[in-house]
Amino acid sequence: MWNEARAVATNRALEDAIQTITPILDADGPIDKAFIGKLVYVTGVLSVQEPLTEVDYGVSVMSVKLKRRVQMYQWIEEETHDTFDADGNLMGGSYFYYTEWKDKLIDSNLFHNTMSHWNPREFTLKSQVQINERASVGNYQLDSNLKDKFTDYIEVASDERPERKDIKLHAGLYYHSLDVWNPEIGDIRVQISYAGQQGETITVVAQLNDNGLLGPYNKSPLGMTILLLRPGYLSIGDMFSLEIGENRIQTWLYRGASWGIMYLACVCLSNVTRALVPRFRFCRRLLPVGQGSIKMHLSMTASLVITSMAWMWYRPILVVALLIVSLIFIAFTRFLNRGRQLSGYRRLRSIQHDRNSNE
Repeated sequence: MWNEARAVATNRALEDAIQTITPILDADGPIDKAFIGKLVYVTGVLSVQEPLTEVDYGVSVMSVKLKRRVQMYQWIEEETHDTFDADGNLMGGSYFYYTEWKDKLIDSNLFHNTMSHWNPREFTLKSQVQINERASVGNYQLDSNLKDKFTDYIEVASDERPERKDIKLHAGLYYHSLDVWNPEIGDIRVQISYAGQQGETITVVAQLNDNGLLGPYNKSPLGMTILLLRPGYLSIGDMFSLEIGENRIQTWLYRGASWGIMYLACVCLSNVTRALVPRFRFCRRLLPVGQGSIKMHLSMTASLVITSMAWMWYRPILVVALLIVSLIFIAFTRFLNRGRQLSGYRRLRSIQHDRNSNE
């Protein structure tokens, strides 16, 4: 129900936004005060105020974000499955250790063998993301919410060696190590990447605030926030078509997961029914028992009914179609049950007939 309500609200908010959006034809032109407070469409070239730098590595990029990912060379412990002796007595599992680059700190105090497998207690260098204070499209600035939407990071490709002698560059990674090929526990390596490079063309759908600041649009009738940003030049129709498509994919993913949970519930209920009420035929008929196809049909029917309830006021034609499909599933399930019962009855009559013939 939550998934269907979310899908309905998102679709309605996007369709309402298409009707109220105001296109800004020239991002480099003067800001029209009549557009303040409205949902606007802007496309143009991305620009930033100043470069983001990592001084120790000689990196400087004109971008919205600059990310430093830090990994440490550490001990890793793994435990094998429990073993048993010839008499069936539990002997316990075995432990083995190996080294690997990890983003998070591994607490070696929790190891089974802590004597020869020790990790540092903290990172000597922290991961971080730098965000440019000013990023804009023409004369329109991006607020922090729009900057957060730059998530497609590109690794920095540089052949310039760092000035610090204790930092080595290999395959695009910066190593704080004496030997890149034979690192020691506690050594650090750094990967630097950026997102939102200056000069890229982007398309934005957002609310125009004072001083030309673009931010979230919260005036949707259903309370949904509209804030879209995509790379490249896209028309208004393309922007909203992509959002509607992503919403549809997400909705179907949740639907599939929900149906899987319903199917597992039907399996569990059928097992409980067989265990608790094996002598009551009426109770056995209430829940899906027997073949897996019966459970599948019942879970799909329930999923379709719940889906149609959420879309009742928004897409009545879709609701009618889903209910018709649900009725077909119900009829097919009853047909399978009747067929199984009739087959069992005929088998029983055949056995009784054979017994009478033998007598």
